[in-house]
Amino acid sequence: MLTQYVGIKSHYGKYLTCTSGGKILCDKNEIKENEIFEIRQEGNYITIKNKFGKYISATSNGGLDAEKDRIGNNEKFELDLKNNNKFTLKTCFGYYVSVQKDGKLDVNKKHASENETFLFVIKKVESLTELLKFE
Repeated sequence: MLTQYVGIKSHYGKYLTCTSGGKILCDKNEIKENEIFEIRQEGNYITIKNKFGKYISATSNGGLDAEKDRIGNNEKFELDLKNNNKFTLKTCFGYYVSVQKDGKLDVNKKHASENETFLFVIKKVESLTELLKFE
């Protein structure tokens, strides 16, 4: 399993952020503590955990929140790599995570366009090889 600590940047150049209350926006100009997420690959999916220990979830009404302590279907996102290291996030409902110009996030697009693309800005990586010590 590979764990990465990343900032998630939208095509508008803003970073995803979470509040302690579980609200998610994409409106920050730089990466600080609330803009760093733990990304783990779980089979064909990734999970996204914020600094408060909560997982980002897709809601059935077309939104996102960060209020869950455990991983279920709503906390799993299908990652689809695009050109120039960009990617899309597709939810268990079959919709893509989309960013609006004002930083609000929607999960209501069946097809991905530029508003649905993101870029990881890697801050730290943990993998099995980093844990092994060679002498």
